[in-house]
Amino acid sequence: MVVNWLIKPFTMAFFAWLFFSKLYAAWITPELANAYIAGAILLGAAPCTAMVFVWSYLSGGDPNYAGASERERPDPLVLFIPIVQLLLGITGIVIPWGVLVTSVLVFVLIRCWPVI
Repeated sequence: MVVNWLIKPFTMAFFAWLFFSKLYAAWITPELANAYIAGAILLGAAPCTAMVFVWSYLSGGDPNYAGASERERPDPLVLFIPIVQLLLGITGIVIPWGVLVTSVLVFVLIRCWPVI
């Protein structure tokens, strides 16, 4: 939980800002840099449910069992939108709340599909 919500999103936002706004500034436009930063923040703040499936597959585990343990976590519903809004607000990028709420609802429907 600490890594997922307190370390990963903030380090991803920092590195995205550093690389896309500073180091790659000579090769990409500011608009493209903002798009990359927004994508990196969304990726960095996303829960690692997809990686549970990937690592389960790579290790020869049971992806259904691993996925079932991830479905019980309510934290993506509560923490994703505020953290994304905070990090995007710091960088000056605006994504409407409705888009984020829809993305969380779709994510929950997809990851809970076998249960519903």
